[in-house]
Amino acid sequence: LYDSRVPTTWIRVSWSAPNMGVWFADVVRRYEQLNEWLTHDRPSKYWLTGFFNPQGFLTSVRQEVCRAHAKDGWSLDEMETKTEVQRQEKHEIDRPPSEGVYIYGLYLEGCSWDKTK
Repeated sequence: LYDSRVPTTWIRVSWSAPNMGVWFADVVRRYEQLNEWLTHDRPSKYWLTGFFNPQGFLTSVRQEVCRAHAKDGWSLDEMETKTEVQRQEKHEIDRPPSEGVYIYGLYLEGCSWDKTK
């Protein structure tokens, strides 16, 4: 914890962060997301980068959609993920989509996003 650095033993079982303050803030946000889900119900949107294994979360979403369409003969191996960028900000989304999930927390490197287009 010297110099506000995250210990390497912690990073081996979690994620890297530039300093202890950022790392601990992420721990609190992750706890809040999971606690909200546990104590209330499924959230209307998910902070994807808040999951330790986001790919596992997205796979579980695909499995859930596939099971909902089992009578139609859908196969998990043949499913494709569809991504749509929403015009709403995350605070404007108050209910989940009819199928799939809303996610936030993604970022672009070396470019920007024009919300007007």
